[in-house]
Amino acid sequence: MQPERKRRPRREDYLIKLNGGRLPRNVEIAAQAVASAGLNVFTRDDELVQVITRGRRVKVHKVTAHHLQKLITQSARLVKVNKAGDYVDCNCPFELAKVVRDCLEELAFPELKRITAAPIVTLDGDILSSHGFYPEFGLFVGYTDAPLPEYKGVLGRARPIKALEDLRSLLSGFPFLEEADESAAIAAVMSAIQCPIFRATPAFGITSAAPGTGKTTLAEIIGAIAMGRRASALSLPRDEAELEKRLTGALSKGGQVVVFDNISRPLGREDMLNSAVTSESVEPRLLGSHSMPELTASAMLIFTANSLVVVGDFRRRLQPIRLDAKMERPEARRFDFDPVEKALQERPKYLAAACELLVWGAKLGNDQLPDLKPSGFPKWDRYVRGPLVSLGLPDPWATNATLWSLAGR
Repeated sequence: MQPERKRRPRREDYLIKLNGGRLPRNVEIAAQAVASAGLNVFTRDDELVQVITRGRRVKVHKVTAHHLQKLITQSARLVKVNKAGDYVDCNCPFELAKVVRDCLEELAFPELKRITAAPIVTLDGDILSSHGFYPEFGLFVGYTDAPLPEYKGVLGRARPIKALEDLRSLLSGFPFLEEADESAAIAAVMSAIQCPIFRATPAFGITSAAPGTGKTTLAEIIGAIAMGRRASALSLPRDEAELEKRLTGALSKGGQVVVFDNISRPLGREDMLNSAVTSESVEPRLLGSHSMPELTASAMLIFTANSLVVVGDFRRRLQPIRLDAKMERPEARRFDFDPVEKALQERPKYLAAACELLVWGAKLGNDQLPDLKPSGFPKWDRYVRGPLVSLGLPDPWATNATLWSLAGR
């Protein structure tokens, strides 16, 4: 499946005459010109934004009225009448740009719901990997690395098993407590890629009994594969308003992975975290404002902690990954290679492996999937958890039961 490709019109195709009484028509023409110019300008969460790709980094920038002046001048031909009564070219006036921004609900800008820096697999098993906008999903794919291999014909088990071997090799230096924890780590890589297309994805909690076991490193690997860079680490504030501010900032930037590192208190009493995991959108209250803009919650949350404690309903929303080096000073351990750098340098290989598993799982009939106890995340069960169990891995959700011990109450 390919992104939307349209013939880019010339500036002359959109003529804006700055005469009196033409404002409504000029607003429509200006919006059409910018939307058709291939500038990746969209509406998102009631704002006008522009998606910019620089290398592997995909950013969402809010379009101000001054910025929109430039974009309209770049996309349309604007003319005004001079003293001699002739039409001459001119720049977009600020007033026109401001009206365009204030009338977004009436204009024809495409709606951006999600962005991704990685290929993504549809629920039918098609891979969206070409750079561009897919209007049927409201999705902008900003993948710029090497093309992935073709996935054609009937897929047997050989290719997904080889894909599993590639991912397990990358994660081989981590002291997973049980095989189910390794399965959960592979599920985290798949989930980070797919979270923009799922309605909801469980959060992941990477925990160990001692510091220095590799929790942050594992989170960085997941971010490196999904986003092509190390995921930024946030601290988890005690103040709910401050948490809303930090999480809102992370969601508005469009990153697929948000990491809260070194949690030092019980997790789960935060209303916004619960909403960000289970809802398709969240409505944070802006500081100093009574408005509550809706933000698409398309990022996967990762928490790292020593002896992570989870309380309340958040236990139903978190997939633990447990590490245990079984030594007094786990920080003295050394990896045979730097797994984060390897993930960054060989990112297309590991993306291809994850997509292989996702495509294979999407092509499986429901009668070929294991009968699993629902986790509360139906799409995740069907397209991530089920395929892994079908390939012989332990059920990753089995580690969730550890959160319901007395220590987690």
